[in-house]
Order: sequence, then structure tokens, then C-alpha cells
Amino acid sequence: MKKLLTLLILSGLLTACSSQNSSSEKDNYPSKTINWIIPYGTGGGSDQFARNLIQAAKEVDPSYNIVPINMPGAMTGTGLNHFMKQKADGYTIFGNTQDVILTMVQGNSDHKLDDIEPIMRNQHNIDMWFIKSQEDRFQSFDELIEYAKENPGELKVATTGLNGTDAIAIKRMEDHFDVKFKNVPYDEPSERYASLLGGNVDIAHEQPGDVKSFLDNKDYIPVIAMSAEKVRGFENVPLTSQHNLDLTTGFWRGVSVKSGTPPEVVEKLQELFTKAMETESYQKYEKEQYLDIREGILTGEELKKFLEDEYSYLKEQSSQLD
Repeated sequence: MKKLLTLLILSGLLTACSSQNSSSEKDNYPSKTINWIIPYGTGGGSDQFARNLIQAAKEVDPSYNIVPINMPGAMTGTGLNHFMKQKADGYTIFGNTQDVILTMVQGNSDHKLDDIEPIMRNQHNIDMWFIKSQEDRFQSFDELIEYAKENPGELKVATTGLNGTDAIAIKRMEDHFDVKFKNVPYDEPSERYASLLGGNVDIAHEQPGDVKSFLDNKDYIPVIAMSAEKVRGFENVPLTSQHNLDLTTGFWRGVSVKSGTPPEVVEKLQELFTKAMETESYQKYEKEQYLDIREGILTGEELKKFLEDEYSYLKEQSSQLD
């Protein structure tokens, strides 16, 4: 009886110590460096987003030492697979985008939506098509479509991938206008942005902030915005809705951790990044990059519902790609 009593007391003490240590770890978070996995190359929109938010977070709370790590490849699959091998402790965070969801949808990763715990969606951009300002074959979207009809398959579009969300938008354009384009994918964002100016492609499928320097230099002009409403700062740009096309896409970016991460850690990170987005430096970055033209912030159940809807949409549209 005494032995049993002793064992029960020891077991209780061990459980209490374990619980205390676990609680202490959460209270002390972060106690070491946090790695932010960016599943894209350097210089692109997702890279800029991560680095600007990290800097703003440092201004809010210097105790957070967050290091950006670029892991491009396999349409975000390389970075996603590395991220999912890490512990669910909040010391590895992930830059989530619709390309990540598409990677899951298309079976390029064994991981599912439930494997990721979203902290927040921070940005939701608006996709546009850009052409060179010196383009002599067409200077408007209507002229571009007319040219595409007369020259099927000739016009090349710079994209992030053959089966990515850009490709889905192109396919919907082709089906709606009865035309054919050629998808030219680029892994490196800087190469993709410059491909239009270099004459390697005829159209760039981008967000305005990503090609801001080309817009400032008047190298590129937008010919169509994938939106149902006029875009602030681009009021003269035609909309897909004006062509009876329900295509209102835009690249979104967010921050996630691995499912199973302690709720207290998720809450701390959400609070940190929310405050970081309110800093003067981050607000300046968003304004300069046209990232404030559409409301981006989503958290909690609204965010989970958004991701579920995104998954369903991408699954349906992905099945129609060639």
C-alpha cells in the first residue's frame, strides 16, 4: 500500500512539473530565434511582405528575433514540406499564399489544409495585366483581345507557374474571350518582372506593387484589373466585370504556424503582427506598394472560412487546366 501511495505521489509530482515546464515555455515565448519560411525567391512580393512585417514586428517588440529564409521551388512545395517537418512550437512560421493551397489541391504535397494553423491574412492584392508602354500592336485590353483572336497562341504571358493561380486566370480569360495565350513561367520574381521589358513575353500577370518601379518609369501600363469595382489609383483601368467576366482574383499573403501549436503562442503572434501592421514603417510600405487598395486583414473563423472557400474554388478550377 505504501509503495502504491509513493508511486502515486511521484507520478503527481512529475505531472505537475511537466505542466509547470510547459506553462513556463509558453510564458517565456519567444526564448529563441523564430524562422520564417518564405516559399518563394528573394525580391518578390512575398519576400518583401515577410521582411517588412518582420522589421515592423521588431519595432513593436524587440524580443522577437525573426529570421526570413527563402525556400523557392515546386510552386511553394519545397518550403511547405520543410515547414511541415518542424515542431509545432511557434519557432517556425510560414508565409502562406493561395499557391500553397493550390499545391495541396493538386497533390504536389501530402499535406492538407488542416495541417496548418492560420494566424492571419495580412494582404489581399488585385491582379492586373500589364503591357509595355511602347507596345505597337495594341494599347488597350480590347485591342489585345482582338490581336489574340487573330493570332491564336502567339501572345506570351509571364506567370508564376504552368499550373498556378495565374494559369487558372489565363484559362478563364481564354474560355471567356475564345482566345489562346502561351503561359511562360518564371521561378524568380525579378526575372518575371523584367521579362516583359526584355521582350521575352507580351503580357505580365502581376499585382501593381510588384512592378511599381516599371510603372514609375512608365515602362509598363495596366490594361485590365481583375476586379468588380474601380481600383483606387487605377480608376481608368478597365475591369473584368465590365466584360461580364466574374474574375476578381488577387494574390493574398498571410502568416501561419503548424497545427498543434499552443493557442497562447498563436495568440501572441497574432497580436504581434496586428500591431506591426499598424506601425508607420509598415503602413508606408503598404501605401508605396499599392497594398492598401483592398482590405486584406482576416483572422479567426472568418479566415478559416476564407481558406476553405479558396480550397474549393482552386480545386474546381484546377481540374479544368490542360
